[in-house]
Amino acid sequence: ILLPFGLGLLVTYPLKHLFDPPTQANLLPTALFMGAAMSVTAFPVLARIVTERNLQRTEEGGLAIAAAAIDDVLAWSMLAGVVAFAPSSHHAASPLWVIVLAVIYVLFMWRVVRPFLTRVQAVFLRQDDVTPGILAILLLTLLLSSFTTELIGVHALFGAFVAGFVMPKNARFVHAVTLRLEAFSVVFLLPTFFAYAGIKADLRSILHPDMLGYTALIIAI
Repeated sequence: ILLPFGLGLLVTYPLKHLFDPPTQANLLPTALFMGAAMSVTAFPVLARIVTERNLQRTEEGGLAIAAAAIDDVLAWSMLAGVVAFAPSSHHAASPLWVIVLAVIYVLFMWRVVRPFLTRVQAVFLRQDDVTPGILAILLLTLLLSSFTTELIGVHALFGAFVAGFVMPKNARFVHAVTLRLEAFSVVFLLPTFFAYAGIKADLRSILHPDMLGYTALIIAI
């Protein structure tokens, strides 16, 4: 994590002139975001490669998966924090007040929402089925959490992260919910995400002669 984070952080400063004036004036959040983004492992891709090559039961495969899992948790937590508290043009509250509200919100989710979701899990364990009502509660928790953090001036990604953090972790419950959501996520949301990212990427500017060196540098890192 430290190596790609450090390289991503450092490379942002030579690229300072490529950003707009407000970003240039406060480049640290962008540099932290670059470092965090460079540190995130494509965990599902790695897992698929290890599985397809039948390495999951080998020492090397287990070590790769374990390292990537730790990296995934730490780097995504770091990325959520960086994105959450980066200055935003549409929110004028002081950073200290935003952090105080965020801490209060996390405590509320942990002390109030988490016990409630534990009761929801108990209902599942009795019925042994993820009913539409249970699924609706989980999805509403996710959406309301994201919406609330957006209201207090923290990125919606942080709200989604906190909602996932307080979700019950019983293996049967997690497996059952994953089965209900995985198909929709993989078949619809994942391609939509890549399509949206692709539409925003302008290859004419990325591969422009003036930008080619910067593009190669970032890919190398």
